[in-house]
Amino acid sequence: MTLADLVPAAPGRPGRDPDPPRRGPRVAARVIDVLLPAVPATMTIALMLAIPDERGPWQSDRIVVGVAGLVLVAALIGVDVSRGRRGQSIGMAALGLVRVPGLGVRSLAALRRARIDVDALIVRPRRTAGIVAVLVVVVIGVAMIAIAVGARNVTLPEVVHAFLGSPTTYNDIVIRERAPRTVVAIAAGLALGAAGAIVQTQTRNPLADPDLMGITRGATLATVLAIAWGGLTTPAEYTVFALLGALAVTVLVILLAETMGETVIALPLIGAAVSSVLGSAAAMLLLLDQTVQQSFRRWMIGGLSDGPLSTYIVPLVAIGVGLVIAVVCAPSLNALSLGAEMATSLGSDVRRARIGGLLAVGLLAGAATAACGPLAFLGLIAPHTARLLVGTDHRVLVPAAALVGAVALLFADVIGRAVARPAEIPAGIVFLLVGAPLFVVLARRKSGAR
Repeated sequence: MTLADLVPAAPGRPGRDPDPPRRGPRVAARVIDVLLPAVPATMTIALMLAIPDERGPWQSDRIVVGVAGLVLVAALIGVDVSRGRRGQSIGMAALGLVRVPGLGVRSLAALRRARIDVDALIVRPRRTAGIVAVLVVVVIGVAMIAIAVGARNVTLPEVVHAFLGSPTTYNDIVIRERAPRTVVAIAAGLALGAAGAIVQTQTRNPLADPDLMGITRGATLATVLAIAWGGLTTPAEYTVFALLGALAVTVLVILLAETMGETVIALPLIGAAVSSVLGSAAAMLLLLDQTVQQSFRRWMIGGLSDGPLSTYIVPLVAIGVGLVIAVVCAPSLNALSLGAEMATSLGSDVRRARIGGLLAVGLLAGAATAACGPLAFLGLIAPHTARLLVGTDHRVLVPAAALVGAVALLFADVIGRAVARPAEIPAGIVFLLVGAPLFVVLARRKSGAR
């Protein structure tokens, strides 16, 4: 059997079989498949170690976390094995490889260079609704653990009791005070995950994240101005200004993109230019006033902080509105991902889809940045992880990316508090440590595809 028997080759190039990839990518794909279950296993062990020993090493909390982690690891292994039998494991998908019957492993980039239709070979995830449901359960479970872990640890039954009953003990009061932080983490993770998926589709750039559009810089400059000119020093005071700055930059990017027409390079180019100008202005203000720099430093690192939920009402409402717009725009993103000309030929309103998507990104990324500060790489990690789980249908990809973002931010917050107890490592630093290597891997894969 040859490749021409499976998929039609382009005219003038019949029966041309692309060369197999080098040994390195194939070995790397196998390593990813082997190490992939280690990620949830490590998360489970870290969470179990974060649970206190007050009630013995086999207390109910650790049993619950251990069983949940074991089920998650087994499910991930099952999905990976099933995909591998169909020709493309998760590791192979991450590195752009596919197994062709009769030929063995081939690179998708090499297949496309040979002008061969690879759609028949790419593995399409099944039961995507079930995967999304599992992600929802994981978000709830990690959220309960995030509430339980802190300077004073509490047990999971106490967390449940604090929400179902009246606060009568000191632990109940502690839980009620930690709940707003967890709610903000879930909302910000949902926002940045969904925004990252939309930005990557809008720009047709797998390395894009909300910061590419200049949104983070807009929130940053507005925060600096609020501190320097308004004398505001706490997140409760300058959160609204950061959101307004992000929305203003979003509107500016939309207006400038409209003047450049429907080109792929327009949005990244405008976003980079706006980011440079706003970043320079913020840096100049910080250099001129050391007091502003001291107040601004904590927010700029990126992370979650304790505080009443009323402090974050405006960002939470903005995130809710942005998520609704993102879900409504998700079907049109499928056509837009094929390019503006193809989307127009399919009957899609490209201008409406682009403006709606950018507005959703502005609300989501702006509100998340206002509440937590700039969290680098979260908008990059979540969409790529979601694509490996549910595929590229944006009707499922956008919700899945949002849920992956919520899980990632919750887990980063828990790790930051558990590792440096009684102090904490901001979630922004955790994402920098994890996201930078991933960005390099994705960049190498993108350059190899060319």
